[in-house]
Parts: sequence; structure tokens; C-alpha cells
Amino acid sequence: SYQFDVYVDEPQKIGSQIKGHVAYRVNTKTNYPTYKTGHVQVYRRFSDFLWLQQKLQSRYPGQLVPPMPEKKVTLDQFAPEFIEERRVYLEKFLTRTVAHPALRDAPELKQFLTCSDDEFQHMMSQSESIVPAQAKEMFNKITSFFGKKDVAQDLRVDETSNYASDWEKKLTRMASVVKDLATQRKGLAGELTRLSGAAAAVGEHEHGDMKNAWDTLGLVLARMNEFEAQLAEHEMVSLRETLRDQSRMAGSVPEMIRGRQTILDQY
Repeated sequence: SYQFDVYVDEPQKIGSQIKGHVAYRVNTKTNYPTYKTGHVQVYRRFSDFLWLQQKLQSRYPGQLVPPMPEKKVTLDQFAPEFIEERRVYLEKFLTRTVAHPALRDAPELKQFLTCSDDEFQHMMSQSESIVPAQAKEMFNKITSFFGKKDVAQDLRVDETSNYASDWEKKLTRMASVVKDLATQRKGLAGELTRLSGAAAAVGEHEHGDMKNAWDTLGLVLARMNEFEAQLAEHEMVSLRETLRDQSRMAGSVPEMIRGRQTILDQY
């Protein structure tokens, strides 16, 4: 088996707060036959990742191209939390792409992972859409797998697309509910912190058993605060992000079906 490891790290802020952007270092380690360089590092910005996704969707209609994080409009694009969240999802996008048996062979992926910054920007400006012969080749692969009989009007295609869209909405809603729950837990943690401080303050003016009782209450409340804060963080990072990730995957299915249908309509 071949090694094909890709990870994203060391985001760099480039330019001003208003017109600047963030470039992420993309590290690739592989012994895949079409890659001559075993280890290479390049810097790519978010728009470069979007370009790659669009090229993969164009070259491989009918294949499930991994989803990208949303292009959010934020007042502070250099906020550490925003940059880290995006970095995680960009790495997940590349990891899934190189693990895909068809997508890993895309020339655009190789260019993305190995070209120098100048070479890559020049290549992007010169790149064109997939030529008809390539699209026809993909069409032939699709029809050979699914069969040509009534494929273009197959009701199961619409059913699958609607099912995936419905799941995307449900998962997005669940992620929103988890976010609200985590926010409430953080609020509770804050109240427990204040209550613990108040108990400790009362204990300072007591003596003997009463002082011990108030001190113990303060410690219990402090531990409850730590628990609620940790649980809120777990819900936000683990559960919510998992739901959002699965929602994006479900949202990619209709796009895959539309790409497949476009090729079928053309031929």
C-alpha cells in the first residue's frame, strides 16, 4: 500500500486586517507513484482550496467530492478560533481527497500539493474547464457502472438527492441545538463561578464548623463549574463539529448527483 499523508498547519496572516488573508502550510508525505517528491510543503489560501474542489467536481462528475467549510463572512478573519476551525476542516478536506481512489489521481490535486506558489498562481490563471473528451470518458464510466437503461429518468436519483438534502437540514438543526445547549452550559459555569466565590467570601467571616461548611460548598461549586465548562467544550468541539461535518457530507451528495445528471444530459 502507498503512503499518502497530508496535513495543514502554521497559518500565516498576510496583508492588512481588511484586505489581508490567511495562508496555510500544506505538508505532503507520499510514495505514490505519480509523485516524485516524497515530502513537500507549500502555502495555500482558502480560495486555492475552493479552486481545487471545483476542479475535482468538474473532472469527476458523479464522484462524491469531499465538502469544504463554508466561506463565512466574519468581522475578524484573523481571529485565532476562526483560523483554527478552518484549518481543521481544510485538513479534513485534503485527507479525504487523497484517500479517494479516483480523486487522488487528479492532476489538479498534484499541482495543488506540489507546485510552488508562483507556479500554482500562474497555473490557476491559465486553467480551463474539463475538455469534452474527459467528460465523455467519465460518462462512459458512469453508464458502465449504472447501466444506460432509464438512468436519466431514474426516480431513485431524485429520491436519493431529496433524502440527502433532508438529512443535511436535520443535521444542521441538530448542530444548532447542540450549540445552544453548550452556550447555556457556559452560562451555568459562569454562574457557578460567581456562586463559588460568594461561598468562599462568606466562609472568611465564619469560624469552626460553619467555616468548613462554606469552604466545602465553595469547593463543590468550583468543581461543578469545571465539569460544566468541560462538558460545554466537549459538546462544541466533538458533538457539534461532528454533526456539522456530517451535514456537509450529506450536502455534497446532491452536488454529485447534479454533476452526474449533467453529463448524462449532454450525451
